[in-house]
Amino acid sequence: MLLQPFIENSIEHGFKSIDYGGILTISLREEANQLLIQIIDNGVGLQHQQAQTITPKKSLSKVIIQERLDVLFNRQEKKAWFEAGPNMDQQGWTARIHIPLIIV
Repeated sequence: MLLQPFIENSIEHGFKSIDYGGILTISLREEANQLLIQIIDNGVGLQHQQAQTITPKKSLSKVIIQERLDVLFNRQEKKAWFEAGPNMDQQGWTARIHIPLIIV
């Protein structure tokens, strides 16, 4: 449920009008007592975001993800969060989700 909006956006928006093979990479690793989930694509990235400024569309995926993280992990303090934005080379998009590790 946490990954679905980012993966859907990569496929639906990032790969929609490219003339090359789209690559979607999902990785998981431990970092500072957090599970870091990274979703990276090589879609249109920043070009798509700039084109959207002409006809803005409100994206609900960020709101949905933050609500899910808040329900699951952020009742007392912010322990889980995400960040998303264009890749440094301006081709593609990266989303990072940070979730606390619960070790028993």
